[in-house]
Amino acid sequence: MPGAGAPASTPNERGTTKTLDTHAAHGADGQDLVVLGESGGGKSALLANRVHLWRQAHPEDSVFQHYLDASPMSAGHLALLRRLMVAIMRWCQDENAESASGAEEERLPVQAEEIVKALPEYLGRLDYHCRQKNVGAVIVLDALNQIEDGEQGRRLVWLPYRMSGDIRLIVSTLPGDTLDALEDRNWPTLTVEPLVPDERTRLIAGYLAQFSQGLSDQRAERIAKVTAAANPLYLKTLLNDLRATGAYDRLDQQIDDYLQAQDIPTRRANREKRLGWRGNGPIRPVWPGYNPQRDRSEPRATRGFAQRKRAWRLSRPLVLAERG
Repeated sequence: MPGAGAPASTPNERGTTKTLDTHAAHGADGQDLVVLGESGGGKSALLANRVHLWRQAHPEDSVFQHYLDASPMSAGHLALLRRLMVAIMRWCQDENAESASGAEEERLPVQAEEIVKALPEYLGRLDYHCRQKNVGAVIVLDALNQIEDGEQGRRLVWLPYRMSGDIRLIVSTLPGDTLDALEDRNWPTLTVEPLVPDERTRLIAGYLAQFSQGLSDQRAERIAKVTAAANPLYLKTLLNDLRATGAYDRLDQQIDDYLQAQDIPTRRANREKRLGWRGNGPIRPVWPGYNPQRDRSEPRATRGFAQRKRAWRLSRPLVLAERG
């Protein structure tokens, strides 16, 4: 981010997870942290993993996370702020004040100007609560570039230039309006670097191992040496395609076909086209014991999606952790 101050880490330092944990614990000279990296580079997976581990290690801390690309309802900054205010109310309420908190939630401002104006007061309450209880507070806002509230939202006029006291703020974004709006704040940055070949092969092995599957070293290296495989999302979609449609007798040909797509949009287009084709019979996936009637049912499909999501959330950050 040009003009955004000295980076929090350099490509050679690879201290990604250490930098996030250090910022959550100690801050950065009163400034907040911007996480950068290309689309599909693993920013969301990294933040989700670190939030999960931070909550385990510091259960007394107040931790708020919001993913703006999770759903259409999550992409508005006003809904984000109201959700944060409700969280602060609940953190700061007395043990016997649950009913009072519910009444206060009903009195939350609803007009845009009033919501933005009330935010500093709520952050002040959170800071006071943290000081009184000797605990920390971490706020994580992922994918700020997904804000859909027009110019007012994307210019980030609603986001404080600096958090109160010991509250730590970590945001992630892609180049564009929101990143431009952050430049004047001079916040330190942390760049999630693309995967190097050795990390790609370990990620392939680690991800497929979650499903008791794997590829030979030769096949894994053939995938890993492709330039596009430096992007974790590209790698994930390719591996999921192999899991869903791979056949042992033509696996090498399928890998070659899949690797012809050298970017994520082309991979997605090819995948959608391929999923609409059934050939002379059902597509046979790689996993053993496959039953077309059972395994294509909606409940199993839903479980499979959740399993893939969890496996990726575990595998990608583990590779990053080994950098630092």
